[in-house]
Amino acid sequence: MQVSKSKSKGIIAAALFLATAAITGCNRDANVEEPEATASAPEITQRQAPSRAVSAPARTQPQAARNEDFRIMPQLDGALEEDGMGLDVIIDASSRQAYADSLEWISQDASKEQLDKLENAIRYLHMYDSSVLGSESNLLAVLDGKTGHEVVERAQELMNKRRRQN
Repeated sequence: MQVSKSKSKGIIAAALFLATAAITGCNRDANVEEPEATASAPEITQRQAPSRAVSAPARTQPQAARNEDFRIMPQLDGALEEDGMGLDVIIDASSRQAYADSLEWISQDASKEQLDKLENAIRYLHMYDSSVLGSESNLLAVLDGKTGHEVVERAQELMNKRRRQN
């Protein structure tokens, strides 16, 4: 029995394929792992990707202290739906941190509208009060020891005085 050259090449190729498959282990089920291989391999833990949703910041430090970049008023939101007693709190502006803490305490017992009113008053004093004239240290000196209501009143008086002059 004589085999042609093309058939012999095919037989050799098939033999090589079978030998390679036997050596590499293709005859086993690819989904089944060896028990000893599993024991020595590190276990891979599936984890959920971190959520990018905006959530309330952690309360480990005051909200104002987390935003060190504020110049006049930190970014605060009123905690109450209705007006509270937050503007009755005395502002401690003996230092920048004390000022930020005082505003944080005020925000915990004030509405969004009250905080907006206080922020507008502080910004007005910062720009138009002749004893402040844009100086942060002078602003802190003016605010120190006053309640939120007193700050709003001072800004309103200054605003009325400026309107009468014009």
